[in-house]
Amino acid sequence: MLNRPPVLVMLAFALISLISVATLLAPATLGGMFTTSTVQNCVVTEKSTAVVDGYSEYRVHTENCGTFSIEDSLLDSRYDSADMYGSIHDGETYDFSTRGKRVGFFSMFPNIISATPSK
Repeated sequence: MLNRPPVLVMLAFALISLISVATLLAPATLGGMFTTSTVQNCVVTEKSTAVVDGYSEYRVHTENCGTFSIEDSLLDSRYDSADMYGSIHDGETYDFSTRGKRVGFFSMFPNIISATPSK
């Protein structure tokens, strides 16, 4: 008669397997969260604010580049999100430097780090 492994050993094996898979997949899924990219010629159609977890988040909606957020960024030493939000105008075209990516499941948007009018 074969000895069966105890339930705790099987649970430990399952947990170790899950952690291993998560460790391998984390760079692929989270890697884009900290990279900076430039999005050019974005036509702003609307600006809005959304209340997320009790605080207001500034959002910029564009015709051709998607939706972005404007948040203070410790990583970029930028603490002027309200000023940047006020400097972006509907109907104008901008080049945005952004950090992060769109993650719909968490309602996350790329964060605008800088905005310059397109030429």
